[in-house]
Amino acid sequence: HIALRRGTRTQLGVGNDVLVYRMTASGDTVFVALNRGDAAQPATGLPSGNFVDAITGQPVTGPVTIPPRTALVLTQ
Repeated sequence: HIALRRGTRTQLGVGNDVLVYRMTASGDTVFVALNRGDAAQPATGLPSGNFVDAITGQPVTGPVTIPPRTALVLTQ
């Protein structure tokens, strides 16, 4: 996805251990959710809806919970 390399980043949610942001470029949108903590955390700010995990190709339905010490890269 070109949005990850050259997109515009918009922060959607932030917490002590969580960062959620959106990258957009040329009609391409990617959502990134990071959890550096030791417990699962909600992806605050990520819109509800249907996504595809860009790493595994598996469908993901929001709201999303981020597993501990994990990053998610989602497309719609």
